[in-house]
Amino acid sequence: MRFDSRAPEPTQTEIETIDGRRLPVKLVVNTRARHVSVRIDPTRREAIATAPSKRHLKHAAQFAAERAGWIAHELSRLPQGIQLTPGAHVPLRGIDHELVYEHGRAAPRVEDGKLVAPAPDAALFEIASAALL
Repeated sequence: MRFDSRAPEPTQTEIETIDGRRLPVKLVVNTRARHVSVRIDPTRREAIATAPSKRHLKHAAQFAAERAGWIAHELSRLPQGIQLTPGAHVPLRGIDHELVYEHGRAAPRVEDGKLVAPAPDAALFEIASAALL
């Protein structure tokens, strides 16, 4: 067994914005990268700082901290997420519909301003309704 005294490189850090909010930033090493960069992942709603090697991770964290205002602005521009729970209102083709769970195995359908999502189990309701959006 080999003992390695080096501390593991951090994979996530936090930066502080001007108004005092703390934002998480994921640190990633990509050997194909030529420079340190920061981007926003809209799906996961997080900032990602990419470094070309492990030795540049500290620089990537500093780079992200310098751009805290930009990161906060870009994250605030992302659309709000939708909760897929019974009774929630979700947009479908530009019109809000109430999401309704129905026990059964059928295709989802729109009825009287309601989006009916049948599922054999209530736990599968979110999966069936996510397929609609």
